[in-house]
Amino acid sequence: MAQRAKRKKPSPPPSRPLREVVDVLDVFAPPSLAQDWDNVGLLVGNLDAPVHAALLCIDLMPAVVDEAVSAGVELVVAYH
Repeated sequence: MAQRAKRKKPSPPPSRPLREVVDVLDVFAPPSLAQDWDNVGLLVGNLDAPVHAALLCIDLMPAVVDEAVSAGVELVVAYH
């Protein structure tokens, strides 16, 4: 009987500094297009922190925060 090759555990995705992610988001959704009442840009965080994974949501609600913590993501992007 042939032996199966052992699967290697996938390596974690590469991280990017939060600063780079914010720069990309600013190109995708320029803050200059926001309305006066819009709360745009980085609201909380360290621009030098590494980001391996992000969670995208419409509205930031307690359940979204719980999901982000459970999933181990370092960034939540809310677009509403």
